[in-house]
Amino acid sequence: MSTPTLSGQFLYRSFYNGSIDISDGRVVGTPAIAEPWTPVGVLDVQTDMNMGDVIGTLTFRPGVVLQITGKISPAADPLPASVELKGEGLGAVYQIKGWFVPDSDHLVGTVLCLVSDLAKQPVGTAGPFILFPKRKDQQEALTDAVLAASLQEQKMKGPNLRQLHSKSHGLVSGKFTIEENIPERCKVGVFAKPQEYDLWIRFSNASSPKAFNELKPDTEGDVRGMAIKLKSIEGSQVTSDETGTQDFVLINHHIFFLPDVQGYIDLGEFRKATAQKISPDPDLAQKLAPSLAIVREMNNKVIGNPLCIQYWSTTPYKLGSHFIKFSVKPHELEVTPSSIPDSPDYLREAMVEQITKEERQSTFDFLVQFYRDEAKTPIENPMQEWKEEDSPFIKIATITIPPQVFDSIDRKEVDESLSFNPWHTLPAHEPVGGINLSRRKIYQEIAKARR
Repeated sequence: MSTPTLSGQFLYRSFYNGSIDISDGRVVGTPAIAEPWTPVGVLDVQTDMNMGDVIGTLTFRPGVVLQITGKISPAADPLPASVELKGEGLGAVYQIKGWFVPDSDHLVGTVLCLVSDLAKQPVGTAGPFILFPKRKDQQEALTDAVLAASLQEQKMKGPNLRQLHSKSHGLVSGKFTIEENIPERCKVGVFAKPQEYDLWIRFSNASSPKAFNELKPDTEGDVRGMAIKLKSIEGSQVTSDETGTQDFVLINHHIFFLPDVQGYIDLGEFRKATAQKISPDPDLAQKLAPSLAIVREMNNKVIGNPLCIQYWSTTPYKLGSHFIKFSVKPHELEVTPSSIPDSPDYLREAMVEQITKEERQSTFDFLVQFYRDEAKTPIENPMQEWKEEDSPFIKIATITIPPQVFDSIDRKEVDESLSFNPWHTLPAHEPVGGINLSRRKIYQEIAKARR
């Protein structure tokens, strides 16, 4: 009987059962309802036709890749053909055993954590999995749909402008200084040792143009952005469109307003209906209610100076073998102003007043929070806050913006020439999660179209 093959890409879904334990090599405990262990991952493998050896990779969750080795065994009546694999990476080891479902292209089986579970479950945790051939990945299809809509909007409202964060309050230069005596687990990538990097920081409004080449005034509610680009970074980059840089992108709210890429599609349909004065589908409106509440909270924030408010990443990233979120907090944190100026550009004017006219330096702390578990610090739900009592912030760097003249034609030209993308990164700081995964293609293609 010939050995079956396991070649190509397969969607992988697994669950863990927290009540299962391992004792003296035996599985003990009372089975309970299985819970998701990982979002849908991708197994990409090839089988040696002669030996039955399997080799490849398993994307355990977006941005987390395990190296796969193993072997396929032919059917032995009454048992179907089986596969036994080992997944290793980021200090974790998994055993994956499965069987080919007769008259089907699916596999089912069990996965067992042998070392350092990436989902923070006890070593020895086990659970079922299912594997089926990858066709058109839903994440990929949704990303393409969001990209098409974004490119169309960019073409209509301003081909030479950013599709999002189109209005800049100022591009400033400064320094990014890595702290001494930071925790050992932080000492990777750009944080590997105490040193200083030159940087650009772009402060912005998050919205797209209101109409063709018409930017939204600062006096209207909006999300405010802070994009950081470290320069002269050594090491290979995740993407090839830019080298020698490390980007960090943040907004002035602690959580994101959508749970996943599908949310962009849903929100686009909702806004299209309201713009046409058509009542949105009630089910869609109910589904988007939490997102719309967050958007209202974001837009209702009153700020006086972009240099004096806190910013958050909202989505997770790698820090070596760990997962984190990051935040930037000013040393001079403003009290919410009771009123704002009437000028449509009052936020740029506030920055000019502080670091050009008054020649006052602006200083920020760069902070990180570490992933704990899927309940308190979920990877795939950026709408849920990582609370400080569950994962305290740790300072690992200081940002300094010295007095300078930035409100000039030359600086504005540099501003428009730059592209800020969380995928302009070393592998040690790679973005994680479905929202970030979609940004890789969307940000790159929109930047190409703008240029």
